[in-house]
Amino acid sequence: MRITGVESTDLFTGSAGRALQVVRVAVAATEAAEEGATALLRVAGAAAATPRPFALALGKPGESRTGEVSVALTGAPGVSVPVTAIAETAAARVEQAARITAAEPGWTMWMVSHFHYDPVWWN
Repeated sequence: MRITGVESTDLFTGSAGRALQVVRVAVAATEAAEEGATALLRVAGAAAATPRPFALALGKPGESRTGEVSVALTGAPGVSVPVTAIAETAAARVEQAARITAAEPGWTMWMVSHFHYDPVWWN
């Protein structure tokens, strides 16, 4: 098993009082024996912690699968934070150093269904 990528996002889970930033961690099996095994993904560091690991079923060797890990960050928005992504199965543990950018929580996007504004028709 190996970690193939670590990517920060502008997405959050949790509550307004404790927003957890979503970090995408991609993992690929390297041996046929690992196929179907469950890997627990987490992100750790001086300014980052994973309250609850993300469980991801590994695919075929070479097939990369991505899990979305909810991470508590203490860095200011826009600051790049050094972290270590960790993937563990019953038989193996791998780590990868990475940097993620702390995003700013509190933004809400509203989607209005069936709305269309055509400026050409309006004029």
